[in-house]
Amino acid sequence: TGIRIRWGVAPGGTREEGTESELHQWFGEGAYCLSATYGGTEGRSYDQCVVVSADDGNAGVNAEWGAMDVRDDMEARLRAAALPDHLVTLARSCERCFELGAHLHNPLVPWSGLDGRAVLIGDAAHAMPPFLGQGTNQAVQDAYCLAQELARVQRNQADLPEALAAYEGKRKFATARLAVNSRVLGFVETGLPAVARDNFFRATAFTGVAKTVFLDGAIPKV
Repeated sequence: TGIRIRWGVAPGGTREEGTESELHQWFGEGAYCLSATYGGTEGRSYDQCVVVSADDGNAGVNAEWGAMDVRDDMEARLRAAALPDHLVTLARSCERCFELGAHLHNPLVPWSGLDGRAVLIGDAAHAMPPFLGQGTNQAVQDAYCLAQELARVQRNQADLPEALAAYEGKRKFATARLAVNSRVLGFVETGLPAVARDNFFRATAFTGVAKTVFLDGAIPKV
């Protein structure tokens, strides 16, 4: 159960005129696209294109920001999803590309080992699908919580195994719940037919469920 994320970076000015200060999210059949403009070095700007879809294979990560087959795949998926032509143009204009898979992992595996010499935080402990924007947020909260527990060890208020167990106990359920919520949202956005997806969003907005889920992610868990 995973998704595939493809990033591309194009020269500034590739997006439609007047959209430079806006982040746009476009939904199509089986995929969605994010487009945005960011500042770079020496005062230059860059346009970003992100295409997200269900993961239909076991392709590896392209960590070199160079494979043009990723750009071609972005363009093909935008066309298949019947998204606007200006997004296809943006994808075709990308000069650097990157691709990775995001998968839901078992949240119950231990986060520490080697008699306390190793402990996991962030995505290493709980790989977070990107749909709620919680990857970095939860990693920072992990670090804060772990630092608090290690401070107890320094004050002789707990030994190391107790501190690590307390850290894991405080963070595991909160991050597992967010990961599941994010994966469900990802399935809705990339796996459901457009009619079902749109009706799901209307229903959750009307009932207040969507607001509750997003607020849950915004409230610190430490």
